[in-house]
Amino acid sequence: MSITFCVEHARSARSACKECNKKIGKDELRMGERKSNSSSFFFCEEPFPTKEVCTTCFDCWDSKGIDNKMEGVTKGPEEAKSIEGFEDLDKSDAKLVEDALFGPDTTKDDSSKKEKKEEEKEKKKEEEEEEEEEENKKKAISTRRKRKKPDNGDDSMELREEDIDSLRVDEMKQYCRDFNLKTTGSKSKLAERLRNHIEQTKNEPEKSDSEKEREKATLKQDI
Repeated sequence: MSITFCVEHARSARSACKECNKKIGKDELRMGERKSNSSSFFFCEEPFPTKEVCTTCFDCWDSKGIDNKMEGVTKGPEEAKSIEGFEDLDKSDAKLVEDALFGPDTTKDDSSKKEKKEEEKEKKKEEEEEEEEEENKKKAISTRRKRKKPDNGDDSMELREEDIDSLRVDEMKQYCRDFNLKTTGSKSKLAERLRNHIEQTKNEPEKSDSEKEREKATLKQDI
């Protein structure tokens, strides 16, 4: 004889648990089973969530096959999804049913913890990689900022146009001094002055030492 298991909220307060005879109030969660060609037998929710009270009421639902007083019923549903009405329950009631019939699903908790741990590990790795990348960028900029004499023996210091925007104001002013340029004005003016200088020196012939000294003297007078 086939048996259908069901779960629902009581539509009235007229039914009672078929095992303990406790009245099942309207809208209370109740579970039941019915055999083919017969009415449903409902059971109250007293065992939720610990089964410490009214423990015989849900023996017929136990997936391990515990014997029940109800004749011919020895085993409950294999899975929650096979219970009629289960998928209509909200999350809290669905969990209540699953925990009562099959016990808490620790595998889900373990899986969730493992997944969370992996996410944290991956996040930490990404943060470390970002920090390392940022540090490498800083080192690269610092290396480019190191001023050195070019091979032509010029006393002015080497500067690349792409490095100008990364310089601080005091660094820009120092380069302006190195290149015998004015050091007054805003950061944008200083940057523009350095760019113009780099562009001009690309096409200019190498100046003699005496010419450079005269420029320095002139600059000091202007300052």
